[in-house]
Amino acid sequence: MEKFEKFEQFKARKGEASAKRRELEQKHAEATVELERVKQDYAHLVRRSVVEEKNLDAEIDASDKKVSEIQRTIRRLEAQMGVGATAYQGDISPDDVAEAWNKEYAPHCLETLFNPAIKELAAAADAYRLAFQKAIRVATDIEDERKDMLSELRDSKYTYTTARPDIKSTECEFMKAVITAQDLRDFESMRRRATI
Repeated sequence: MEKFEKFEQFKARKGEASAKRRELEQKHAEATVELERVKQDYAHLVRRSVVEEKNLDAEIDASDKKVSEIQRTIRRLEAQMGVGATAYQGDISPDDVAEAWNKEYAPHCLETLFNPAIKELAAAADAYRLAFQKAIRVATDIEDERKDMLSELRDSKYTYTTARPDIKSTECEFMKAVITAQDLRDFESMRRRATI
């Protein structure tokens, strides 16, 4: 069966969006870890400058600048992730996929695949009915002829064992060929799965 192209495009775009989202999330996680490390460095420098009474203003300013840069990066990544949640869907929306299904793909599949299969099924069902009726009619004709023969042979001193068409035992060829109640239940189960 041919692929539903619009859906394939949508899935590909969604996969790209997921990859981009994971990339942004990874960068955000890394920046968050880096921010904590730089904040600790900043706090350590401030503590050293007070405890050791050293002039570390240049180092503290550089560390503060790093904190600000990382915070700015984190804000940008968060904004990108927020916009990306909807922007990465691209030019194919879920509504576009559903509309293409209803207007293009499903009608095409119904016309070219499903309806011909239904016609084949109907023809097979008609052929089955005719063949079933023929088999029963032939078995009945043979059994009637057998009974007539036995009736004529009744005057004989022997009782004859005669072959007859078997349409009842579970292992007979007739029962192997017919659609059984279990087959019908199996067919119904398949139909239900197809409509769920």
